[in-house]
Amino acid sequence: SADIGLVIFNFSDINRARWIKTFSLPFEQPMSNPQYGWGATGIELKDTFAFITTRIGGLYVVNIADPNNPRIVANESRFDWLIDIKIKDTLAYVTNYDPGDSVGFIIYNIKNPLNPTIISYLGGNVKRGMRFCVKDTFAYIGARYYGFYIVNIADPNNPRLVANPTDLLEVQNVN
Repeated sequence: SADIGLVIFNFSDINRARWIKTFSLPFEQPMSNPQYGWGATGIELKDTFAFITTRIGGLYVVNIADPNNPRIVANESRFDWLIDIKIKDTLAYVTNYDPGDSVGFIIYNIKNPLNPTIISYLGGNVKRGMRFCVKDTFAYIGARYYGFYIVNIADPNNPRLVANPTDLLEVQNVN
């Protein structure tokens, strides 16, 4: 939820889906641009954890083993404006829409979900990361005003920008 954080539903019977729990994340809500929401912007599940990106507050890890009692077990808050997340093995790939155009793509080591750590990030040439997909050893990142990026992630410690087609503007999602 863009204004709350995490909302959990039970879909075990698709014809009788039901809301279970709303869980607020403790991010601050600045007064500027409230129409965009400041809560969760992206979510990926791995084992019994929800990895949640937020516009204000960074990356949250929530233990959802008991859906009636979710609890935050970690928060890595070096970067704000996190938009989307994809998990592959023990790595979390995250886009950043930083309005300062400083960082657009971040890679976290999540082998220990209780201690997610940044292992690399791309800034400068990769700006305004939005929705994206990961396929094999490449990340395809929508970058709004900057078209989209193709990043080689074969070596997570050293991701490399391979292409930046800019003739397509307002790219917000890549599948």
